[in-house]
Amino acid sequence: GMDGNARTFICDFHDDAAEVATADTPGILDCYRDRQFWVTWNDAEIQFGEGSNFERRLLQWQVPNFSPVKSLSLSTKPRISAEFNFNKRQGEIFNITVYNGE
Repeated sequence: GMDGNARTFICDFHDDAAEVATADTPGILDCYRDRQFWVTWNDAEIQFGEGSNFERRLLQWQVPNFSPVKSLSLSTKPRISAEFNFNKRQGEIFNITVYNGE
């Protein structure tokens, strides 16, 4: 939802946060309805998409020098709160709630 909710990207923080995969995604976020997204990675590739079961891949990046994933960054605009749910393992979910307001 960057650039006026028109673009989505993956950044490589080993390379000064360079955008390594981008997609035009106008209106991808909607504050009036819940949306499901997914992210997956292995030792050579990161993928991001929309849907509940890997339905629509939006971004894919072949990682040149993959190292283990140690963190995941999520953000919202100022004064916007969000809730993120992740499956750690089959049937095991953890929740991150971002309260980014006053």
